[in-house]
Order: sequence, then C-alpha cells, then structure tokens
Amino acid sequence: GLVLSTTAFGRAADLGIAGGLSRFVARSLGEGDAVKAVSYMRTGVSFMAVAMGVVVLLLWWPLWWSLDFALDGSELAAGRSVLPWAILSIWLLMVKTALDSCLLGVHRADLRSIAGMTGMGFQLVASLALMGSFGLHGLAWAQAGQFALAIGLEVVFLLTVARVQVVRGGGRWFSRKAFTEMLGFGVTLQLGSLANLLFDPLTKSV
Repeated sequence: GLVLSTTAFGRAADLGIAGGLSRFVARSLGEGDAVKAVSYMRTGVSFMAVAMGVVVLLLWWPLWWSLDFALDGSELAAGRSVLPWAILSIWLLMVKTALDSCLLGVHRADLRSIAGMTGMGFQLVASLALMGSFGLHGLAWAQAGQFALAIGLEVVFLLTVARVQVVRGGGRWFSRKAFTEMLGFGVTLQLGSLANLLFDPLTKSV
C-alpha cells in the first residue's frame, strides 16, 4: 500500500520523462537512427534512476514520521522495519516505468507484458514461500524482487529479442540534448494532464 500511495507522487516528479520516452525512441527508429534511439533510452533510464533515487531519499523521513499517525506499538515498529524495502520497491518501480517506455518505443509491448506478468508470478510464489517464516518482511522482499526481476527481464529483452544494439565506442549514458527534448515534451504532457485533472470536474458540472 505504501508503494502504491507514493507512486503517483513519483510519477509527477519524473517530469513526464518516462511518459514521453517511448515517443522519442519510436520516432528515432522510424527515421532509421538506432544510435539516437539508444541515446534516448540511456538518457531516460539514467535520469529516472538518479532522479527517483533522490526523490525516494527525500521521502524517507516524511514517510517514517507519517507512520506515527497510522500505526502504533508493535505495528509501528513493523511498519518502520519494512520501510527501507518499500522505498527500494518504489525506486525499482519507477526505473521499470522507463524501461517499459523503451519497450513500447521499439513496438514490443508484448515483452513488457511478459516481464510484468513474470514479476507478478514471482511475487506470488515468493510471498507464499516467505510469509510464513518472515511475515511482513517476506512480503516486502517479494515485492522488491518482483520489480527487480521485471527490470532484469526487460533489459535482456531490449538487448536480445528487441535487438537494440549497444552503442560501441563508449557511447554516453546521458545526453543533455536528448534530455532537453524529452523534458520539454514531458513538462507539456504533465501540465496537460494537470489541467485535465483540474478542469474535468468543472466541465462535467456545467
């Protein structure tokens, strides 16, 4: 629940990069420029990994403190003991959204679904296996494992089945130009979503 409740904030904090990444990858491939497509992928994934790492670290103390209002006694202690795993799961989930966009950009939504379903299957099996001995910690480990497995599969799929070629000769992992392009589109996308969220109830009431 903690992961789900903070994911929306994380998606707002990513400045729309993950949402627009697939568009730039698909456009570059359509233009026959695979090197540029890989540059967008690397930049998007790198940004998400670093930026969301900062975001979840900033969320650490507010989440730790807010548990006081919802829990007490042994439940509070248990909640705080699994908080590091919940934070890790949030970070892994946000990195996965960037890789999801990469697979969408190469027109392999099927591979994204396979990775996601495999991760969910792992979580189910791991939860059943660990919950009896480790309780809440077992569930937290299973959830983090779900996203880690899905990320690993998506990287493998991009490099093999989707045949995304690794740029040889020391290609950079972050391109300022690619980031600027994606940022401009992403912010516009976020503002459009925000405006729709604000004005939709108003238009329906008129």
